[in-house]
Amino acid sequence: MTVTDTSAPTFTAGCGALFTANTVNGVCYGDVTVVPPTATDNCGVVSLINDYTGASLASGFYPVGTTIVVWTATDASGNTTTCSQTVTVTDVQAPTINCPTSIVTSNAVGLCTASVTIPVPYTADNCGVASVLNSFNGTSNASDTYPVGTTTVVWTVTDVNGNTATCSHTVTVTDSEAPLLVCPADISLTAASGSCDAVATWTALYRQTIALHRVQLP
Repeated sequence: MTVTDTSAPTFTAGCGALFTANTVNGVCYGDVTVVPPTATDNCGVVSLINDYTGASLASGFYPVGTTIVVWTATDASGNTTTCSQTVTVTDVQAPTINCPTSIVTSNAVGLCTASVTIPVPYTADNCGVASVLNSFNGTSNASDTYPVGTTTVVWTVTDVNGNTATCSHTVTVTDSEAPLLVCPADISLTAASGSCDAVATWTALYRQTIALHRVQLP
């Protein structure tokens, strides 16, 4: 008589378990301890293997995000059954950013502004940088036209997992250009007959409007 074992193993504990960890400092993975599930079988479990490491132990380094670990229990007759566990690794490390030095420059001739070239900050992250933006024009390039005075430029770096860091520097534009004063031309007048004065007309400097002024002749 031939007796065939058709009963698959049964998982008794550990299925559906969740294991969590944060990233290891400086790298984009977590070191996770995974407790294997337990299984029984009428004829005895021969192997319990997971699909992440391909072995009977699943502890190790896991990438940021969620990994589903599938376990397969196999008995002596080749019957199998599976269950899964979840491993979640969270990146909690903020990126690093080093701003360029503050800049002092003079205004452009005839303008109350200056065109300023600003280097891009140095950034780094364990998992990768997604964006580097500045507060002046909202882009990754802060080189632009700046007004006279001091402008604080704040840079924000965001990594691929949403962690952020900031730094700031200033751009100071000084007005080194003296104002331009143009006087009206000299005026020569002849007194009206029977009068000892004359009416002179010129453009007032402070308003650039026509003004009438009475001049006393010697």
